[in-house]
Amino acid sequence: MKNTCNLLWQLKQFDLLDQLKESQLEELSKWIKDLKFQKGDLIYLPGEPSESVYFLKEGKVKLSYLGPEGKEFTVSILDQGEPFGEMSVVDEEDRSLKAEALADVVLCTISRRDFLHFADQTPELSLKIAKKIGQHRREIQNNLTNLLFKDVPTRLAGILRKLASEYGEHNSEGIRITPSFTHEEISQLIGSTRETTTANLNKFEAEGLIEKGRGNIVIKDEKGLKARASMN
Repeated sequence: MKNTCNLLWQLKQFDLLDQLKESQLEELSKWIKDLKFQKGDLIYLPGEPSESVYFLKEGKVKLSYLGPEGKEFTVSILDQGEPFGEMSVVDEEDRSLKAEALADVVLCTISRRDFLHFADQTPELSLKIAKKIGQHRREIQNNLTNLLFKDVPTRLAGILRKLASEYGEHNSEGIRITPSFTHEEISQLIGSTRETTTANLNKFEAEGLIEKGRGNIVIKDEKGLKARASMN
């Protein structure tokens, strides 16, 4: 009983499932399994069958698009509580993205068949899935457009604004982005090198747009960063 209660509590932490009734979560929990991956492990690759939906319980996961010449573009870095692989419940027979563990990861996973069966009986979940898939597609398209047509400083300003919006904590210093993102992770998000990303972060700091330190980035001039993200 204790394990069941813990699982129900964990399922409630996922945005896609947080509006479900306890009886619905109990039914869903029958099909949920835990998976563990170590930092650097591949969760799936493009072209593999879309057989499961995942919910990130612990760690970070990177989703990437592999271009025709093999170049990798990071389209999202996921944190705890976020679902991914949900495209498998619609028209995606094979994976279109690469999913990789950026840290030691614990996932809740459910098969595509079981999730579709549950969603068919749960209209509120079907609606949230449709909205999530639409949001996911727009995000990927926007990120790829930015990677292809904007220069590195503009892409960097844009991703810092996005991270501040999603993970920012307002305080007397400005907007602190938490959890911390390494320069390598940020460089992957903007399709650049770590060295170029660090150089531009240093430039932004010298201009008073941000402040680096203690593993976090603080946005000091939100309006200035917004203006920088609109350039190019």
